[in-house]
Amino acid sequence: MKQRVISTIILCIACLSGIVFFSPNVSRAADLAKKTFQIHNTYDQSVTSLTCYEDKEGNVLLPLTDILTPAGFTVEECPRCGKDEVYSKENENNNGLGHYFVNWYQKLLSYSVSDKTLSLSATNEKVDGKTYCPKDAFEYMGVSVTIDTKALTVTVSDKKIRGIYFYSSTCDSCEKIDKFLDTIDEKYPDCRISRYDIYDTANYDLLQEYGKVYQVPDEKKGFTPSLYISDKVLIGAEIQAELEQAVRDYEKGPATKILLADETTQTTTPVSGSKAAQIFSALGAGLINGLNPCSLSIFLFLLSLLLVDQKYMLRSGFGFILGKALMFFLLGTLLYNVIRSVNTKQIAAWLNVFMIVFALLFAALNLWDFFTAKKENFGSMKLQLPKALRKKNEGLLKWAAGYRTARLSGLLLFFIGMIVATGEFLCTGQIYLSSVVILVQKGSAGLFPVLLLLLYSIAFVIPLIVLMLVLYISKKYFEASEFILDKIPLIKLISSLLFVAMAVYLILS
Repeated sequence: MKQRVISTIILCIACLSGIVFFSPNVSRAADLAKKTFQIHNTYDQSVTSLTCYEDKEGNVLLPLTDILTPAGFTVEECPRCGKDEVYSKENENNNGLGHYFVNWYQKLLSYSVSDKTLSLSATNEKVDGKTYCPKDAFEYMGVSVTIDTKALTVTVSDKKIRGIYFYSSTCDSCEKIDKFLDTIDEKYPDCRISRYDIYDTANYDLLQEYGKVYQVPDEKKGFTPSLYISDKVLIGAEIQAELEQAVRDYEKGPATKILLADETTQTTTPVSGSKAAQIFSALGAGLINGLNPCSLSIFLFLLSLLLVDQKYMLRSGFGFILGKALMFFLLGTLLYNVIRSVNTKQIAAWLNVFMIVFALLFAALNLWDFFTAKKENFGSMKLQLPKALRKKNEGLLKWAAGYRTARLSGLLLFFIGMIVATGEFLCTGQIYLSSVVILVQKGSAGLFPVLLLLLYSIAFVIPLIVLMLVLYISKKYFEASEFILDKIPLIKLISSLLFVAMAVYLILS
């Protein structure tokens, strides 16, 4: 009995030993010499010690994931076949580039999107769950690997010269830079410049992240056109002046940092000087536009109807103001998106010319109205609502004011405010339209333009809020009306100067 038990134990041990001994992982690992190399990775400027293996033929096998991850690649085990799937998110759909299968235990690298295979100098190995590959596997993926077996060092660098270029599809200077980059691509085949249109929110966020990583000054952060190459940041005219030299000197410096759009983080940062200027510009333009006689006169008419029952004045008045602000915001976002979608490079210049003429025309019309208002000949002013539309608005307000004592009067006036703002846009929308076009020309993207449009809409109704509160407290309707009439020449002059400033900006841009 004892002999049978002992025999069984010996047989089990022998079987287990055979399984372990003949396991591919163990048998192959036994043929590999374990060595520690210093890995110098120019992608992230790191120096690390990593375990590598050398086969009997002297081929050094490098850890797949540790080499490729800093280069922007993702390594995942394929759930179907168990092979390591390697892809670069930046170009995984670009004709199969950057999307490979590492066939471990074979001298092969295959494409996951085609039948194409590449022969390697040595066999890929998997040791302790990690895949190790020869240097030419990385070379095929566009990653240069230099191995010094005496010094036990490995240098990992980009096989190509890499640049990251950000542009706006509505930018005239960007179009010129695009053509220049085409000549660089032809002249330097190893130079690869990835192009990102910041109209895509993810690309805009990526631009902001590059600004942080490259420590771009706040006043220049987010500018287009801009190009990142090696450790350099080239903005605007610097691209044409300095890029070619940067390409020639690329090997002397560090590799371009590769960031992925979906890896950037949304962080709260201080508002830069340029953004602060845009915020104040939006508030200022909205405030000036809110002083437009078209807007003030129709609101004065409504207040004259509401003064009869003053206790309902604020509820109805604020409802009207909120409706007007919301409609202006919605119209602004609609205009912004329409202009962004059609303002391609081909028509950007023509749109710029049109808006310059538009701004100068309305500067002249406001100047005409300034002199006309100085003579108190208000009926001859050019920029005012058509009489038919003004009468319809007044009739609508009279009807709505009849329900001022109702519980939902504020909600009713809210919708009336939206309707009136839509028709009133013919008179008050010129400054708004010009502001939106300038916003597009600046190449702003992400949520920042939405914030500017919201601030503009809020500033637009501030004069209405002030006027309502003054009348609510003082009850001096006629004095307020006379005051506004007296200030119409000044309002027209300020509006004219604002249009001139917009035209000058568009010309200089």
